[in-house]
Amino acid sequence: MKILLVHNRYQRPGGEDQVFETERDMLRAHGHEVLTYELHNDSVEYMSRLSLLRHTVWNQDTVHEMRGQIRLHRPAVVHCHNTFPLVSPSVFWVCHKEKVPVVWSIHNYRLACLNGFLYRDGHVCEACFGRFPRPGLKHRCYRGSLAASAVAALTWWVHFRRLRTYQRHVTRFIALSDFERRKLEALGLSADKISVKPNPVMLLDEQMIGERPASAQATRTNQPTALYLGRLSPEKGVALLIRAWLEARDRLPPDSRLLLIGDGPKRDELEALAGDQLRPASDGNKATAAPRGGITFLGQQSRIEVLQHLRQASLLVSPSICYETFGMAAAEAQACGCPVIVPEHGALAELVAPDTTGWIFPAGDSTALADTLVKAFADPEKLRQTGLAAQAAIRVSAAVPARNIELLLEIYQTAADDLRR
Repeated sequence: MKILLVHNRYQRPGGEDQVFETERDMLRAHGHEVLTYELHNDSVEYMSRLSLLRHTVWNQDTVHEMRGQIRLHRPAVVHCHNTFPLVSPSVFWVCHKEKVPVVWSIHNYRLACLNGFLYRDGHVCEACFGRFPRPGLKHRCYRGSLAASAVAALTWWVHFRRLRTYQRHVTRFIALSDFERRKLEALGLSADKISVKPNPVMLLDEQMIGERPASAQATRTNQPTALYLGRLSPEKGVALLIRAWLEARDRLPPDSRLLLIGDGPKRDELEALAGDQLRPASDGNKATAAPRGGITFLGQQSRIEVLQHLRQASLLVSPSICYETFGMAAAEAQACGCPVIVPEHGALAELVAPDTTGWIFPAGDSTALADTLVKAFADPEKLRQTGLAAQAAIRVSAAVPARNIELLLEIYQTAADDLRR
Protein backbone atom coordinates (compact mmCIF):
# COMPACT_ATOMS: atom_id res chain seq x y z
CA MET A 1 0.00 0.00 0.00
CA LYS A 2 1.18 3.53 -0.76
CA ILE A 3 0.62 5.91 2.16
CA LEU A 4 1.27 9.65 2.41
CA LEU A 5 1.95 10.75 6.00
CA VAL A 6 1.50 14.43 6.91
CA HIS A 7 2.95 16.07 10.02
CA ASN A 8 3.72 19.55 11.35
CA ARG A 9 6.79 19.12 13.57
CA TYR A 10 7.15 20.98 16.86
CA GLN A 11 10.05 23.23 17.84
CA ARG A 12 10.60 21.10 20.93
CA PRO A 13 10.28 17.43 19.86
CA GLY A 14 7.64 15.53 21.81
CA GLY A 15 5.32 12.57 21.80
CA GLU A 16 3.51 13.46 18.57
CA ASP A 17 6.77 13.63 16.64
CA GLN A 18 7.78 10.29 18.13
CA VAL A 19 4.51 8.60 17.16
CA PHE A 20 4.73 9.97 13.62
CA GLU A 21 8.21 8.50 13.24
CA THR A 22 7.28 5.18 14.87
CA GLU A 23 4.25 4.63 12.64
CA ARG A 24 6.24 5.65 9.57
CA ASP A 25 8.95 3.12 10.40
CA MET A 26 6.42 0.39 11.27
CA LEU A 27 4.67 0.77 7.94
CA ARG A 28 7.93 0.69 6.01
CA ALA A 29 9.12 -2.35 7.97
CA HIS A 30 5.96 -4.18 6.88
CA GLY A 31 6.62 -3.50 3.21
CA HIS A 32 4.44 -0.46 2.58
CA GLU A 33 5.59 2.49 0.51
CA VAL A 34 5.51 5.53 2.78
CA LEU A 35 5.82 9.11 1.54
CA THR A 36 5.93 12.08 3.89
CA TYR A 37 4.89 15.72 3.77
CA GLU A 38 6.42 17.60 6.70
CA LEU A 39 6.61 21.21 7.85
CA HIS A 40 8.52 22.45 10.90
CA ASN A 41 7.59 25.13 13.40
CA ASP A 42 11.13 26.50 13.36
CA SER A 43 10.05 28.53 10.33
CA VAL A 44 7.44 30.41 12.42
CA GLU A 45 10.04 32.78 13.85
CA TYR A 46 10.78 34.11 10.36
CA MET A 47 7.14 34.90 9.55
CA SER A 48 5.26 38.12 10.01
CA ARG A 49 2.05 37.98 12.03
CA LEU A 50 0.00 38.38 8.88
CA SER A 51 1.86 35.58 7.13
CA LEU A 52 1.45 33.27 10.13
CA LEU A 53 -2.26 34.05 10.27
CA ARG A 54 -2.62 33.22 6.58
CA HIS A 55 -0.69 29.95 6.89
CA THR A 56 -2.58 28.84 10.00
CA VAL A 57 -6.10 29.44 8.75
CA TRP A 58 -5.48 28.38 5.14
CA ASN A 59 -2.06 27.48 3.79
CA GLN A 60 -2.30 27.75 0.03
CA ASP A 61 1.23 26.35 -0.28
CA THR A 62 -0.03 23.16 1.38
CA VAL A 63 -2.82 22.98 -1.19
CA HIS A 64 -0.41 23.26 -4.14
CA GLU A 65 2.24 20.94 -2.69
CA MET A 66 -0.19 18.27 -1.49
CA ARG A 67 -2.08 18.35 -4.78
CA GLY A 68 1.22 17.76 -6.57
CA GLN A 69 2.17 14.89 -4.24
CA ILE A 70 -1.22 13.22 -4.61
CA ARG A 71 -1.36 13.52 -8.41
CA LEU A 72 2.23 12.33 -8.78
CA HIS A 73 2.12 9.36 -6.38
CA ARG A 74 -1.63 8.53 -6.10
CA PRO A 75 -1.46 7.28 -2.49
CA ALA A 76 -4.15 4.89 -1.28
CA VAL A 77 -4.60 7.02 1.84
CA VAL A 78 -3.34 10.25 3.40
CA HIS A 79 -2.72 10.00 7.14
CA CYS A 80 -2.36 13.30 9.02
CA HIS A 81 -0.90 13.77 12.47
CA ASN A 82 -0.37 17.35 13.67
CA THR A 83 -1.55 20.03 11.22
CA PHE A 84 -1.27 23.11 13.49
CA PRO A 85 -0.23 25.76 12.69
CA LEU A 86 1.56 25.54 9.35
CA VAL A 87 0.05 22.61 7.45
CA SER A 88 -3.40 24.02 8.25
CA PRO A 89 -6.81 22.40 7.67
CA SER A 90 -6.46 23.16 3.97
CA VAL A 91 -4.82 19.71 3.76
CA PHE A 92 -8.23 18.10 4.35
CA TRP A 93 -9.82 20.11 1.55
CA VAL A 94 -7.22 19.14 -1.04
CA CYS A 95 -7.49 15.44 -0.10
CA HIS A 96 -11.26 15.62 -0.44
CA LYS A 97 -10.96 17.42 -3.78
CA GLU A 98 -8.54 14.77 -5.07
CA LYS A 99 -10.84 11.98 -3.81
CA VAL A 100 -8.22 10.42 -1.54
CA PRO A 101 -9.32 9.09 1.87
CA VAL A 102 -7.80 11.07 4.71
CA VAL A 103 -7.25 9.74 8.23
CA TRP A 104 -6.44 12.09 11.10
CA SER A 105 -4.80 10.97 14.35
CA ILE A 106 -5.91 13.50 16.98
CA HIS A 107 -3.14 13.83 19.56
CA ASN A 108 -4.60 16.66 21.66
CA TYR A 109 -7.82 18.54 22.45
CA ARG A 110 -7.29 21.54 20.16
CA LEU A 111 -10.73 21.06 18.60
CA ALA A 112 -12.15 22.06 22.00
CA CYS A 113 -9.42 24.23 23.55
CA LEU A 114 -7.00 26.85 22.26
CA ASN A 115 -4.02 25.38 24.11
CA GLY A 116 -5.02 21.80 23.31
CA PHE A 117 -4.90 20.60 26.93
CA LEU A 118 -8.35 21.48 28.34
CA TYR A 119 -6.35 23.12 31.13
CA ARG A 120 -6.04 26.58 32.65
CA ASP A 121 -4.66 28.05 35.89
CA GLY A 122 -3.86 24.75 37.56
CA HIS A 123 -7.01 22.80 36.79
CA VAL A 124 -9.01 21.12 34.03
CA CYS A 125 -10.96 23.73 32.07
CA GLU A 126 -13.76 23.04 29.59
CA ALA A 127 -15.06 26.61 29.36
CA CYS A 128 -14.62 26.65 25.56
CA PHE A 129 -15.79 23.09 24.95
CA GLY A 130 -18.05 22.98 21.90
CA ARG A 131 -18.51 26.74 21.57
CA PHE A 132 -16.65 29.80 20.34
CA PRO A 133 -13.52 30.06 22.53
CA ARG A 134 -14.24 33.48 23.98
CA PRO A 135 -12.92 32.45 27.45
CA GLY A 136 -9.72 31.25 25.78
CA LEU A 137 -9.29 34.65 24.17
CA LYS A 138 -9.97 36.42 27.45
CA HIS A 139 -7.35 34.36 29.30
CA ARG A 140 -4.89 34.30 26.37
CA CYS A 141 -4.76 30.52 26.61
CA TYR A 142 -2.53 29.93 23.60
CA ARG A 143 1.05 30.86 24.48
CA GLY A 144 -0.15 33.62 26.82
CA SER A 145 -0.69 35.86 23.78
CA LEU A 146 -3.89 37.57 22.71
CA ALA A 147 -2.71 37.68 19.08
CA ALA A 148 -1.74 34.00 19.00
CA SER A 149 -4.96 33.01 20.79
CA ALA A 150 -6.96 35.02 18.24
CA VAL A 151 -5.31 33.13 15.36
CA ALA A 152 -6.12 29.79 17.00
CA ALA A 153 -9.69 30.91 17.70
CA LEU A 154 -10.21 32.13 14.13
CA THR A 155 -8.91 28.81 12.77
CA TRP A 156 -11.35 26.93 14.99
CA TRP A 157 -14.29 29.13 13.99
CA VAL A 158 -13.58 28.95 10.25
CA HIS A 159 -13.02 25.20 10.06
CA PHE A 160 -15.08 23.74 12.91
CA ARG A 161 -18.07 26.04 12.90
CA ARG A 162 -18.27 27.91 9.58
CA LEU A 163 -16.92 25.53 6.91
CA ARG A 164 -17.20 22.33 9.00
CA THR A 165 -13.96 21.17 7.44
CA TYR A 166 -13.30 18.42 9.95
CA GLN A 167 -16.84 17.08 9.91
CA ARG A 168 -17.13 17.09 6.09
CA HIS A 169 -13.63 16.39 4.76
CA VAL A 170 -11.91 14.04 7.23
CA THR A 171 -12.78 10.49 6.24
CA ARG A 172 -11.87 8.90 9.59
CA PHE A 173 -10.59 10.15 12.94
CA ILE A 174 -8.25 8.14 15.14
CA ALA A 175 -8.77 8.63 18.87
CA LEU A 176 -5.95 7.33 21.04
CA SER A 177 -8.20 6.13 23.87
CA ASP A 178 -11.83 5.55 24.75
CA PHE A 179 -11.71 8.67 26.90
CA GLU A 180 -10.66 10.79 23.93
CA ARG A 181 -13.28 9.13 21.74
CA ARG A 182 -16.01 10.17 24.18
CA LYS A 183 -14.72 13.75 24.14
CA LEU A 184 -14.73 13.87 20.34
CA GLU A 185 -18.27 12.51 20.23
CA ALA A 186 -19.32 15.14 22.80
CA LEU A 187 -17.97 17.78 20.42
CA GLY A 188 -20.37 16.53 17.78
CA LEU A 189 -18.07 14.43 15.60
CA SER A 190 -19.86 11.40 14.22
CA ALA A 191 -19.24 8.25 16.27
CA ASP A 192 -19.33 6.27 13.03
CA LYS A 193 -16.23 8.11 11.79
CA ILE A 194 -14.09 7.61 14.92
CA SER A 195 -11.76 4.63 15.35
CA VAL A 196 -9.87 3.98 18.59
CA LYS A 197 -6.23 2.97 18.25
CA PRO A 198 -3.61 3.59 20.93
CA ASN A 199 -0.17 4.80 20.02
CA PRO A 200 2.26 1.96 19.23
CA VAL A 201 4.67 1.29 22.06
CA MET A 202 8.07 -0.07 21.16
CA LEU A 203 10.91 -0.58 23.57
CA LEU A 204 13.42 2.17 23.16
CA ASP A 205 16.13 -0.21 21.95
CA GLU A 206 13.79 -0.81 18.96
CA GLN A 207 12.72 -4.28 20.14
CA MET A 208 8.99 -4.83 20.14
CA ILE A 209 7.07 -5.36 23.34
CA GLY A 210 6.00 -8.84 22.33
CA GLU A 211 9.64 -9.89 22.00
CA ARG A 212 10.71 -8.76 25.47
CA PRO A 213 11.75 -11.51 27.89
CA ALA A 214 10.04 -11.69 31.27
CA SER A 215 13.47 -11.25 32.86
CA ALA A 216 13.36 -7.48 32.29
CA GLN A 217 12.82 -7.11 36.03
CA ALA A 218 16.31 -8.45 36.61
CA THR A 219 17.77 -5.03 35.77
CA ARG A 220 15.84 -3.18 38.53
CA THR A 221 18.02 -1.27 40.92
CA ASN A 222 17.82 -2.08 44.62
CA GLN A 223 17.52 1.62 45.42
CA PRO A 224 13.84 2.66 45.67
CA THR A 225 13.44 5.00 42.71
CA ALA A 226 10.44 6.94 41.40
CA LEU A 227 10.74 8.38 37.91
CA TYR A 228 9.02 11.22 36.07
CA LEU A 229 9.42 11.39 32.30
CA GLY A 230 8.05 14.30 30.30
CA ARG A 231 7.81 18.03 29.76
CA LEU A 232 8.33 20.33 32.74
CA SER A 233 5.21 22.42 32.18
CA PRO A 234 2.26 23.29 34.44
CA GLU A 235 -0.34 20.95 32.96
CA LYS A 236 1.88 17.90 33.51
CA GLY A 237 1.57 18.14 37.30
CA VAL A 238 5.29 18.07 38.11
CA ALA A 239 4.87 20.62 40.92
CA LEU A 240 2.15 18.40 42.37
CA LEU A 241 4.54 15.44 42.28
CA ILE A 242 7.33 17.38 44.00
CA ARG A 243 4.98 18.55 46.76
CA ALA A 244 3.72 15.00 47.23
CA TRP A 245 7.25 13.62 47.37
CA LEU A 246 8.36 16.14 49.99
CA GLU A 247 5.21 15.40 52.01
CA ALA A 248 5.85 11.66 51.85
CA ARG A 249 9.63 11.81 52.27
CA ASP A 250 9.77 10.90 55.96
CA ARG A 251 7.55 7.86 55.33
CA LEU A 252 9.53 6.53 52.37
CA PRO A 253 12.60 4.26 52.55
CA PRO A 254 15.64 6.32 53.67
CA ASP A 255 17.50 5.93 50.38
CA SER A 256 14.53 6.52 48.08
CA ARG A 257 14.91 9.05 45.28
CA LEU A 258 12.83 10.87 42.67
CA LEU A 259 14.39 11.38 39.24
CA LEU A 260 12.88 13.91 36.84
CA ILE A 261 13.74 13.47 33.16
CA GLY A 262 12.82 16.23 30.73
CA ASP A 263 12.95 19.96 30.34
CA GLY A 264 10.51 22.79 29.88
CA PRO A 265 9.51 26.33 30.75
CA LYS A 266 8.99 25.66 34.47
CA ARG A 267 12.27 23.94 35.24
CA ASP A 268 13.74 26.79 37.29
CA GLU A 269 10.54 27.16 39.34
CA LEU A 270 10.36 23.42 39.93
CA GLU A 271 13.96 23.29 41.06
CA ALA A 272 13.23 26.10 43.50
CA LEU A 273 10.17 24.22 44.76
CA ALA A 274 12.29 21.14 45.33
CA GLY A 275 14.76 23.27 47.28
CA ASP A 276 17.67 22.27 45.08
CA GLN A 277 20.93 24.17 44.97
CA LEU A 278 22.29 24.53 41.45
CA ARG A 279 25.74 23.20 40.71
CA PRO A 280 27.62 25.04 37.94
CA ALA A 281 28.22 22.84 34.91
CA SER A 282 31.83 22.38 33.87
CA ASP A 283 31.00 22.00 30.17
CA GLY A 284 29.20 25.32 29.79
CA ASN A 285 25.74 23.77 29.62
CA LYS A 286 22.85 24.53 31.96
CA ALA A 287 23.70 23.97 35.60
CA THR A 288 22.36 20.75 37.11
CA ALA A 289 20.55 20.48 40.39
CA ALA A 290 22.21 18.86 43.36
CA PRO A 291 19.79 16.35 44.92
CA ARG A 292 18.04 17.40 48.06
CA GLY A 293 15.20 15.42 49.60
CA GLY A 294 16.10 12.68 47.15
CA ILE A 295 14.98 14.78 44.13
CA THR A 296 17.26 15.08 41.10
CA PHE A 297 16.61 16.92 37.84
CA LEU A 298 18.31 15.05 34.99
CA GLY A 299 17.19 17.26 32.10
CA GLN A 300 16.84 15.91 28.58
CA GLN A 301 18.13 12.38 28.12
CA SER A 302 18.80 10.27 25.05
CA ARG A 303 16.45 7.44 24.13
CA ILE A 304 18.99 4.89 25.34
CA GLU A 305 19.38 6.70 28.68
CA VAL A 306 15.59 6.88 29.10
CA LEU A 307 15.36 3.15 28.47
CA GLN A 308 17.98 2.47 31.11
CA HIS A 309 16.09 4.54 33.67
CA LEU A 310 12.78 2.83 32.84
CA ARG A 311 14.38 -0.57 33.31
CA GLN A 312 15.99 0.39 36.60
CA ALA A 313 13.31 2.49 38.31
CA SER A 314 10.91 1.02 40.87
CA LEU A 315 7.95 2.94 39.43
CA LEU A 316 6.99 5.84 37.20
CA VAL A 317 4.64 8.66 38.17
CA SER A 318 2.56 10.44 35.49
CA PRO A 319 0.79 13.09 37.60
CA SER A 320 -0.88 15.07 34.80
CA ILE A 321 -3.41 17.66 35.91
CA CYS A 322 -4.70 17.93 32.34
CA TYR A 323 -6.49 15.17 30.46
CA GLU A 324 -4.07 13.05 28.47
CA THR A 325 -5.14 11.50 25.18
CA PHE A 326 -3.00 8.40 25.76
CA GLY A 327 0.07 8.49 28.02
CA MET A 328 3.16 7.35 26.12
CA ALA A 329 5.58 7.57 29.05
CA ALA A 330 3.34 5.40 31.23
CA ALA A 331 2.86 2.82 28.49
CA GLU A 332 6.59 2.65 27.76
CA ALA A 333 7.29 2.22 31.46
CA GLN A 334 4.88 -0.70 31.63
CA ALA A 335 6.53 -2.25 28.58
CA CYS A 336 9.77 -2.21 30.55
CA GLY A 337 8.16 -3.83 33.59
CA CYS A 338 7.99 -0.57 35.52
CA PRO A 339 4.59 -0.02 37.23
CA VAL A 340 2.96 3.40 37.16
CA ILE A 341 1.03 5.80 39.36
CA VAL A 342 -1.51 7.87 37.42
CA PRO A 343 -4.44 10.23 38.13
CA GLU A 344 -7.98 8.89 37.95
CA HIS A 345 -9.03 11.13 35.04
CA GLY A 346 -8.29 11.21 31.33
CA ALA A 347 -6.82 8.38 29.30
CA LEU A 348 -4.07 7.54 31.80
CA ALA A 349 -6.49 5.70 34.06
CA GLU A 350 -7.33 3.34 31.18
CA LEU A 351 -3.76 2.02 31.30
CA VAL A 352 -3.96 0.81 34.90
CA ALA A 353 -5.83 -1.91 36.78
CA PRO A 354 -5.71 -0.43 40.32
CA ASP A 355 -3.45 -2.33 42.73
CA THR A 356 -2.77 -4.91 40.01
CA THR A 357 -0.77 -3.21 37.27
CA GLY A 358 -0.30 0.15 39.03
CA TRP A 359 -1.99 2.70 41.25
CA ILE A 360 -4.52 5.49 40.71
CA PHE A 361 -4.90 8.62 42.84
CA PRO A 362 -7.49 11.46 42.79
CA ALA A 363 -6.30 13.96 40.18
CA GLY A 364 -4.68 17.10 41.60
CA ASP A 365 -4.52 15.79 45.19
CA SER A 366 -0.91 15.96 46.41
CA THR A 367 -1.71 14.35 49.77
CA ALA A 368 -3.38 11.41 48.06
CA LEU A 369 -0.39 11.07 45.74
CA ALA A 370 1.95 11.15 48.75
CA ASP A 371 -0.04 8.36 50.40
CA THR A 372 0.03 6.36 47.15
CA LEU A 373 3.81 6.69 46.94
CA VAL A 374 4.15 5.45 50.52
CA LYS A 375 1.84 2.53 49.78
CA ALA A 376 3.72 1.54 46.64
CA PHE A 377 7.16 1.61 48.26
CA ALA A 378 6.01 -0.14 51.46
CA ASP A 379 6.08 -3.64 49.92
CA PRO A 380 9.03 -4.26 47.56
CA GLU A 381 7.75 -7.70 46.51
CA LYS A 382 4.30 -6.28 45.70
CA LEU A 383 6.02 -3.53 43.72
CA ARG A 384 7.96 -6.11 41.71
CA GLN A 385 4.87 -8.23 41.03
CA THR A 386 2.93 -5.14 39.98
CA GLY A 387 5.62 -4.32 37.42
CA LEU A 388 5.50 -7.83 35.99
CA ALA A 389 1.70 -7.67 35.80
CA ALA A 390 1.89 -4.31 34.01
CA GLN A 391 4.34 -5.71 31.48
CA ALA A 392 2.17 -8.77 30.88
CA ALA A 393 -0.94 -6.62 30.40
CA ILE A 394 0.59 -4.33 27.80
CA ARG A 395 1.99 -7.29 25.88
CA VAL A 396 -1.54 -8.36 25.00
CA SER A 397 -2.87 -4.84 24.38
CA ALA A 398 -3.46 -3.04 21.10
CA ALA A 399 -0.30 -1.00 21.75
CA VAL A 400 1.87 -3.98 20.74
CA PRO A 401 3.29 -3.04 17.33
CA ALA A 402 2.22 -6.27 15.60
CA ARG A 403 -1.41 -5.69 16.60
CA ASN A 404 -1.17 -1.91 16.30
CA ILE A 405 -0.23 -1.97 12.64
CA GLU A 406 -3.07 -4.40 11.95
CA LEU A 407 -5.46 -1.88 13.46
CA LEU A 408 -3.91 0.97 11.48
CA LEU A 409 -4.26 -0.90 8.19
CA GLU A 410 -7.85 -1.81 9.06
CA ILE A 411 -8.57 1.89 9.63
CA TYR A 412 -7.01 2.76 6.27
CA GLN A 413 -9.20 0.16 4.57
CA THR A 414 -12.31 1.39 6.37
CA ALA A 415 -11.52 4.96 5.28
CA ALA A 416 -11.19 3.83 1.68
CA ASP A 417 -14.50 1.97 1.91
CA ASP A 418 -16.18 4.97 3.51
CA LEU A 419 -15.05 7.25 0.68
CA ARG A 420 -16.44 4.89 -1.96
CA ARG A 421 -19.89 4.84 -0.37
